[in-house]
Amino acid sequence: RETAVKDELLVQKAETKRLENDLQQLVASHKSEIAQLNEQQRRKKEQSIDNLTQYHRAELKKVNDQLREETLSKMEIEASKYEAVAAMEMAQEKARSASAKLHEMTDLIKSSKHLEKNNEELNLSLQKETERRKVLHNTIEDMKGRIRVYVRIRPLSESEIRSDSANVMTKEDDRTIAMAADASTGAEGRAWEFDKIFCGTSEDGNTQEAIFKDTSLLITSAIDGFNVCIFAYGQTGSGKTYTMFGGSGESDESQNGLATRVASELFSKLRERESSCHVEVDVSMLELHN
Repeated sequence: RETAVKDELLVQKAETKRLENDLQQLVASHKSEIAQLNEQQRRKKEQSIDNLTQYHRAELKKVNDQLREETLSKMEIEASKYEAVAAMEMAQEKARSASAKLHEMTDLIKSSKHLEKNNEELNLSLQKETERRKVLHNTIEDMKGRIRVYVRIRPLSESEIRSDSANVMTKEDDRTIAMAADASTGAEGRAWEFDKIFCGTSEDGNTQEAIFKDTSLLITSAIDGFNVCIFAYGQTGSGKTYTMFGGSGESDESQNGLATRVASELFSKLRERESSCHVEVDVSMLELHN
């Protein structure tokens, strides 16, 4: 019986070894397939991990984008709030400024109305005083004489001084001039009376300014509407052109003649009246030759 058991064990052992050999052969035959399966499993696992990682990255990016958008939106809302508050404060400041300006304009309008009323009263008073001045001024001018004759005796020229010429006319007072007697002809001395005498040099008051000063009041009469005429009469070389227009080529304003001074004074007085009346000036010229 022991022999039978041993034989049976040997048989089983042999069978086991054969099975092991068969298993090893089977494993050897399927080793490449197992390796391929393991490789496929590993790849699937890595692919799954990659896909999962990409998915989570995409989700994370999406969440980050949403958070960024929400943050920007909140910042824009806050900025809009600040801008709205600043705009409202600015609008309130402008409203306060406009209200203050409105009050100022209202006060100015009231003041301007008051000034306008005062201005009308002053204009009426000015017109009355102007009429009174006009009457008084021209009454004084009429008292001086409507026709006035002024005499101006020029000093001797250099050539006359070199030739020992003598001045035969003498100013006795502001209105009287005398001519010396002429022994060669037996003519007696004579005297004449005029409205004004200008004689001698500039030191004696025989200047362009003095001539103009005594006739400048006639400009006011002309502006007031009266006809005024000033002309120079005398022989050649007596100084008519110099008196009326000044010396030729003279740059000294003190040598300006009546025409220049009258024109300047005329426009100066007209400018004073521009605020109260409309002014137009017409000029005409007539030249006479004898």
